Amino acid sequence: MVLSIISEDINQDGHLDIILFGNMYGFEVETPRQDAGYGVYLEGNGKRSFKPVKLSESGLSTKGNVMHAEVIKLSK
Repeated sequence: MVLSIISEDINQDGHLDIILFGNMYGFEVETPRQDAGYGVYLEGNGKRSFKPVKLSESGLSTKGNVMHAEVIKLSK
Protein backbone atom coordinates (compact mmCIF):
# COMPACT_ATOMS: atom_id res chain seq x y z
CA MET A 1 0.00 0.00 0.00
CA VAL A 2 1.51 3.34 -1.06
CA LEU A 3 1.02 6.11 1.51
CA SER A 4 3.66 8.64 0.50
CA ILE A 5 5.36 9.60 -2.77
CA ILE A 6 8.47 11.69 -3.41
CA SER A 7 9.21 12.97 -6.91
CA GLU A 8 12.73 14.37 -7.14
CA ASP A 9 15.86 13.97 -9.27
CA ILE A 10 17.35 11.46 -6.83
CA ASN A 11 20.31 10.31 -8.94
CA GLN A 12 21.02 13.83 -10.27
CA ASP A 13 20.85 12.86 -13.95
CA GLY A 14 18.47 15.69 -14.84
CA HIS A 15 15.37 13.45 -14.91
CA LEU A 16 12.60 13.20 -12.34
CA ASP A 17 12.63 9.99 -10.26
CA ILE A 18 9.95 8.65 -7.92
CA ILE A 19 10.15 6.92 -4.55
CA LEU A 20 7.08 5.16 -3.15
CA PHE A 21 6.67 4.52 0.58
CA GLY A 22 4.05 2.57 2.46
CA ASN A 23 3.12 -0.03 5.06
CA MET A 24 0.12 0.36 7.31
CA TYR A 25 -0.26 -0.66 10.93
CA GLY A 26 -3.59 0.96 11.87
CA PHE A 27 -5.97 -1.98 11.49
CA GLU A 28 -8.32 -3.74 13.84
CA VAL A 29 -6.92 -6.54 16.01
CA GLU A 30 -8.36 -9.21 13.69
CA THR A 31 -6.57 -7.80 10.63
CA PRO A 32 -2.80 -8.22 10.36
CA ARG A 33 -0.78 -5.13 9.57
CA GLN A 34 0.45 -4.58 6.02
CA ASP A 35 4.20 -4.21 6.52
CA ALA A 36 5.95 -6.12 3.73
CA GLY A 37 7.06 -3.03 1.80
CA TYR A 38 10.57 -1.55 1.90
CA GLY A 39 9.89 1.27 -0.56
CA VAL A 40 10.24 1.37 -4.34
CA TYR A 41 12.68 3.55 -6.26
CA LEU A 42 11.57 4.28 -9.83
CA GLU A 43 14.28 5.79 -12.03
CA GLY A 44 12.98 8.21 -14.66
CA ASN A 45 14.38 8.56 -18.17
CA GLY A 46 12.88 11.99 -18.94
CA LYS A 47 10.39 10.50 -21.41
CA ARG A 48 7.52 9.77 -18.99
CA SER A 49 8.87 6.29 -18.36
CA PHE A 50 10.20 4.86 -15.10
CA LYS A 51 12.04 1.63 -14.35
CA PRO A 52 12.11 0.02 -10.91
CA VAL A 53 15.58 -0.24 -9.37
CA LYS A 54 16.34 -3.32 -7.25
CA LEU A 55 16.68 -2.71 -3.52
CA SER A 56 20.18 -4.20 -3.65
CA GLU A 57 21.19 -1.55 -6.21
CA SER A 58 19.40 1.49 -4.80
CA GLY A 59 20.13 0.88 -1.12
CA LEU A 60 16.59 2.00 -0.30
CA SER A 61 15.23 0.21 2.74
CA THR A 62 12.45 1.83 4.72
CA LYS A 63 10.86 0.02 7.62
CA GLY A 64 7.83 0.76 9.68
CA ASN A 65 4.63 2.64 9.15
CA VAL A 66 5.68 5.35 6.65
CA MET A 67 2.83 7.84 6.49
CA HIS A 68 4.73 10.88 5.18
CA ALA A 69 8.15 11.28 3.59
CA GLU A 70 10.09 14.41 2.65
CA VAL A 71 13.36 15.21 0.92
CA ILE A 72 15.97 16.65 3.26
CA LYS A 73 18.92 18.31 1.53
CA LEU A 74 22.03 18.20 3.69
CA SER A 75 24.54 19.68 1.24
CA LYS A 76 25.12 20.29 -2.46
